[in-house]
Amino acid sequence: MSAVTLSGCAALGTGPLDVFGPASGMCSTVDPEEAATYFGVLLDNTEGADDAILMDWRVTESTNLASIVLLFDPDGPALDQVVGSMGWPSDDTGPMDSEVMARAVDPIDGVVEAGTSGQLLLALDADDPAADVSVQEMTLTYRSGGHVHTVWVPVDFSVDADQDCEDW
Repeated sequence: MSAVTLSGCAALGTGPLDVFGPASGMCSTVDPEEAATYFGVLLDNTEGADDAILMDWRVTESTNLASIVLLFDPDGPALDQVVGSMGWPSDDTGPMDSEVMARAVDPIDGVVEAGTSGQLLLALDADDPAADVSVQEMTLTYRSGGHVHTVWVPVDFSVDADQDCEDW
């Protein structure tokens, strides 16, 4: 995770980039010893007049989270390769998963071009592997049209340590 210090005028608000996690959250039963679970967050800039340049992100609410891997896929939505959740790497990996991960890059300075959509991919690493790990909320800061915007993103992603998601 990186830290960014902003000086000058910073706009607080969503700006032109719409950020969507799943409406009701998502639980994964992927065994963390076999693969990492990646969850997808859609970044929609189809109504934006300017590119959105990703600057910073932070987890603001989590449970049992040791670390998080965050990647950016600039082209997945345009190719109908939107990720809900997926295990990577995995014996069940399909061609879409491989293509998404081949495009995925560090999100800092990633660009969601005006008129397009991209997606963030999040993988959670538990502090205690015997317990569930979850992220309920994060923030995303980006620059667009000469302004800096911070958006709060409710995501509610969970990896169930029992691999059953019954308590979720």
